[in-house]
Amino acid sequence: MPVKSELKVGDWVHVLIVGFRSGPTSNEPAYQIESIEGEEYSVVQKEGSYEHRMKVKRGKLRKL
Repeated sequence: MPVKSELKVGDWVHVLIVGFRSGPTSNEPAYQIESIEGEEYSVVQKEGSYEHRMKVKRGKLRKL
C-alpha cells in the first residue's frame, strides 16, 4: 500500500464529502488548508471575492 503523505498548511486538497463534487471530471475548484487544530483541518476555497470555509477531519481530504 502507498504511504499517505502528511498534509500541511498551504496544501491543496479535494474534500471527499457527498455533494461537494459532482464527479471525478468536475471543474469544482480545490480547497486549500488554512489551519490545522488537532484532528480538525480548516480549508478554504477562494474564487474571486467569494470564500467558502469549512472544518473537516483528515479522512475527508485527498491531497492533490
